[in-house]
Amino acid sequence: MKRTRPSAALAAGLLLLASALLSSCGPSQDDFPYPGVVLVTVDTLRADHLGCYGYARATSPRLDALAASAVRFERVVVPTPRTTQSLASLLTGTTPASHQVRRLEHRLLPEHLTVAERFQEAGFMTGAFVSIPYFRKDAQGFEQGFGKDFDFFSGRDARAAELTDRALAWLDEHGGKPFFLWIHYRDPHAPYYRPEPSADFPLPAWVDPAMESFHYWPIDEQGNPRDATRMDEYRELKALHKFGTRRLPEADIERGRALYDAEIAYTDHHVGRLLDGLARLGLENAVVAVTADHGESLGEHDFWFDHGEFLYDDCLRVPLLARVPGAAPAAVHTQVGLIDVGPTLLDLFSLEALPDAQGKSFAAGLFGHLLSARAYVAESGEPLLWGNNPRFARMIAGWRGAPAALERETQSPALRLRAVCSGSRVKVILDPIAAPGGRIEAYRVDGDPGELENAAGDPLLAEEVDRARKVLEVIVEMERRRIAGGPAEGLEVDPETRRILEECGYVGGR
Repeated sequence: MKRTRPSAALAAGLLLLASALLSSCGPSQDDFPYPGVVLVTVDTLRADHLGCYGYARATSPRLDALAASAVRFERVVVPTPRTTQSLASLLTGTTPASHQVRRLEHRLLPEHLTVAERFQEAGFMTGAFVSIPYFRKDAQGFEQGFGKDFDFFSGRDARAAELTDRALAWLDEHGGKPFFLWIHYRDPHAPYYRPEPSADFPLPAWVDPAMESFHYWPIDEQGNPRDATRMDEYRELKALHKFGTRRLPEADIERGRALYDAEIAYTDHHVGRLLDGLARLGLENAVVAVTADHGESLGEHDFWFDHGEFLYDDCLRVPLLARVPGAAPAAVHTQVGLIDVGPTLLDLFSLEALPDAQGKSFAAGLFGHLLSARAYVAESGEPLLWGNNPRFARMIAGWRGAPAALERETQSPALRLRAVCSGSRVKVILDPIAAPGGRIEAYRVDGDPGELENAAGDPLLAEEVDRARKVLEVIVEMERRRIAGGPAEGLEVDPETRRILEECGYVGGR
């Protein structure tokens, strides 16, 4: 069900009427069980690089302290390891196949209702402080539900210190109204800088002492190449290192990983400042949720210091800490998805659900009730630097058309990797172009955390793997039909495959 927007004149009139009503008799914090919501998303944050998820290096003392008083979700999967697409799913509770934000520059269309709009409709003061430098003002659609209080920093990486300062100032002005605050910190994203303040990490000597960050090529403090005339050369060099065609020096690898951790520690410090500010303002009973849009590969599967191209857990699994007054600290082991976060926040405040949401509330799990296991589907992002991506080697070698047509073909959603995260014993990944008929990888969720052994041929897992393969093949065919302009549904599928497709939000009356 999609929304029909009112005319501009009618919308303006309704907004003026709503503003007048809210100013005279709007809701107060006493009308809801909690004074408000603070939703923190940290760009490129792996779950397994936080102390509360077992990491040895002291990257996250403040988040660890939060986890000690919160509900920690052990397995949280994102719908895609790219920022725009994943955040669109977070805000709408829908999959990329539904909201159709399939590339970094795509716009979230206004007919997709967001969780912020639901809170705004209920009279909440809504604000967002988002650092995503390639976002353009009023161009991505994420400002829906925030209005003038959507503050983002086009063209530059705003550091966590600045975002936290602005968010605390905004909270200080909230005047007793219920509030929904979203902060998106970007600091752990490449390029990795050594920030201040930082944890006291020993950083090995850098091959080029002039470089104060790690991003494959020489850049200045703003992330711009030191020699713009050599940009094509730098891009080619990055591609060779990114996919492991050329091995990075060990000193660079060591420093890159240490800088990534230092960025996490820096962000953690400012999340701590935000939590301290809530307490200082008497808002310590606000709901706080901390999660991420995706993780980062630090060399696993020979994919170096990037994300988006593959669907291994280093990029697909993220942290989720939820502090809700009245909910006892606990660890939840049932798998949930990022698309469930918005529906859960609305449920906690007894607000109307998003009409098209495929995510489900896990609010019951916050209060000690067992959650039902469900499956989630993930897809890789659009391939960047695709000419060096080994996935496309066969296609490139056999291509006889124009280069521009080849590039368009590589961007097709039908060619992307897809995974079924079943929440039980196995995660299954389909690469539709790696071999004739596609190639299946399967990894044991509990017994192989590094996803080092492809268990697709294990007879003990054969039934689960075959079931997931059927689901993924149907989804790929749906994408092909959608691209061709035909109906995406209507395929003949067996009942169990249809059940899983419905569970994942790909078919059915959701």
